[in-house]
Amino acid sequence: LAGLNDAVVGAIGPPTRETAQRRGVDVDVVPADADFEQLARDVRDEL
Repeated sequence: LAGLNDAVVGAIGPPTRETAQRRGVDVDVVPADADFEQLARDVRDEL
């Protein structure tokens, strides 16, 4: 899991972000709308 912290990590929704963070994964992107397409756009913009 540590290797994920070298990547842009996205999560759909706060519960998913919180679960990832509890497991030591830094989450960079959480879209305002819980939608995969929005997540993909936000991750692209983060790159």
